[in-house]
Amino acid sequence: MSETHALNPYTMARQPESDGRTFLAKAFAFFCVLEWGYSDAEIEAGLLDDAVGDGGDMGQIAGAARLLGRAFMEGQVETYARPFGGGSPALLPRSSWELDDVRPRFARSAIDPSRPFDQAAAPTHWLFVNTAQFDALLGLLDGSVAPPMATAAAEAGLRADETGGGMTVIDVSSRSDRFIKKDAVLDLVPFSRSTLDDRVRKGTFPKSRHLGGGIVVWWESEVLAWMETHGRAGGGSA
Repeated sequence: MSETHALNPYTMARQPESDGRTFLAKAFAFFCVLEWGYSDAEIEAGLLDDAVGDGGDMGQIAGAARLLGRAFMEGQVETYARPFGGGSPALLPRSSWELDDVRPRFARSAIDPSRPFDQAAAPTHWLFVNTAQFDALLGLLDGSVAPPMATAAAEAGLRADETGGGMTVIDVSSRSDRFIKKDAVLDLVPFSRSTLDDRVRKGTFPKSRHLGGGIVVWWESEVLAWMETHGRAGGGSA
């Protein structure tokens, strides 16, 4: 058995590469840096078995793993397994991500495709994500950021929406919209954070979407429509 699986995918000198795909550890680290600025060591610690709970840094990293694992399971982003040492990547079934705890898989960024639900099995393949689809997902989670992983991201035509507590791919080719976070909303409306939360709770402001990993977003179009209806575009008082 090769010792490749014993390497730390977040600190290895040269991460595996695949045309049109991004190594899972690289994609996950990029997401955590983009959202919170965590180092590789902090990301690795957040994926350890004893890093439990939903509070603080460790909770955010574990939540991010759950969020992305759900996106993979629901087909938002395709994932692939490629043999250690090289070979042709094979598309992983979405069901391979039906796990109670996805952190060990993100920690290894590797899998034995013949035993996808045995987390103790020695992995034989590196894991990759579809780069364009992953970039598109990042764009949905933070519309103010243009993810640099692939120039094809704008052509992916993916959008996430809240449906039955999950995320569903829908066609946005004719819709100009994006998700924006709370800070971006507060840049548009003259509310304090507490006032915004109170209005959302009372239903007097567009509802937010909870995407997991502590990420809360709004459809930008709904916020702009509310502003137009209430005559708040460009400022004003609450």
